[in-house]
Amino acid sequence: MKKSYYPFLLLICVTVLVGVVGVIARTYDLHFPNERIFDEVYFPVFANDYLTRTAFFDVHPPFGKWLIAIGMFIFKDNPLGWRIIPAIFGLAIVPLFALISLKQNKSVVSAVIMFALLSVETILISYSRSGLMDGILFFFIFACWLYTLRVTKPKQLIWLAVLLGLTFSIKWMALGVLAPIGYIMWRKKMLWRFILSLTITVVIYQAFVMLGQAIIASSNPWLDGWYWNQHAWNYHLTLTATHPWGSQWWTWPLLTRPVLFYFNEDSGGVTRLITAIGNPLVWWTSGLAVIWSVIYLMWQRFRLKLSIADHVLTPLLIGFFAFWLPWMPIKRVLFNYHYLPAYGMALLILGYWLNIVWHKQPWLCLLIVIILLSSGLYFIPWGTGTGLSHFWLARHVWVNSWLY
Repeated sequence: MKKSYYPFLLLICVTVLVGVVGVIARTYDLHFPNERIFDEVYFPVFANDYLTRTAFFDVHPPFGKWLIAIGMFIFKDNPLGWRIIPAIFGLAIVPLFALISLKQNKSVVSAVIMFALLSVETILISYSRSGLMDGILFFFIFACWLYTLRVTKPKQLIWLAVLLGLTFSIKWMALGVLAPIGYIMWRKKMLWRFILSLTITVVIYQAFVMLGQAIIASSNPWLDGWYWNQHAWNYHLTLTATHPWGSQWWTWPLLTRPVLFYFNEDSGGVTRLITAIGNPLVWWTSGLAVIWSVIYLMWQRFRLKLSIADHVLTPLLIGFFAFWLPWMPIKRVLFNYHYLPAYGMALLILGYWLNIVWHKQPWLCLLIVIILLSSGLYFIPWGTGTGLSHFWLARHVWVNSWLY
């Protein structure tokens, strides 16, 4: 066997190992904790309201709650029912990103690396184990992205429009994906057809909103569906509430304030917590990869006079900033999970550079990947609620504001 195959075989072995760990971390004992955590006091409750046709008002469109309601219909109104659908989407995110990386970089190694990194990405594990919608939204956003990369004919835009309609029917924050998708369609000479296809997206979105009103026994779903958009917009525009785990938009790439979902310390001094914290080394490294990508493309364009219009990194950077920078003027309380779609773009940017390193120095790339994965494995207890002693809890608090 050629020595050049050794790092790839080792990468495969490592990926299988962390893949198994990732599946267990996302699915083991979904009943824990046996109580509602963070926004589970909202979304599973609203999902149950749809099942019982109870009138309520929520500031997000209905599709994400309908998906959660599927699990609650099967397993009843309990933690497993709330969390089984997010867990399924959490599992699906891992191969989804591997497929995106394969399509983007045309490299099996790149797909394997992305599969490994996403397997033990702690913030995605946290959302896989919580009855919340952000992990589901993350999946749909990047399902749209994968389909966009695969579009070659105008007639395929219909299905992209349908997928976008489903995505926007979960949370409005998904709208940022229109910027990089529009850019790619412009480069594929299908921009105007794509814009026209968005009428299908709007129809699906509004149909879902109206159907949601009909399910909760609205006397006029058509009219109430339009009013709902206005009320939801006004809510986000005028929200003044604060939250101890809120954070400013510019702090998100620094990972200074993850959201604590659950915290419990028993009489023996063992602490169990679930927090929306990303794998710190991957989080920070992906941020550096974004900065380096901006510098690299500027060098290519202005110093070397090369076109960057069709460079792989260009739409990814557009996506990153389209998901992140619009939060800059927002005055309402914000959380680090609002950065999650931008983080997905940063992960793909990091995957691009790791693939470059692999083809030049595979052993160096393997070492980097193992270090990044070690950080993910180390922080899995913060995503799953695994008990930690005072000693080990303190060893995990790399930044005081993570917990205090």
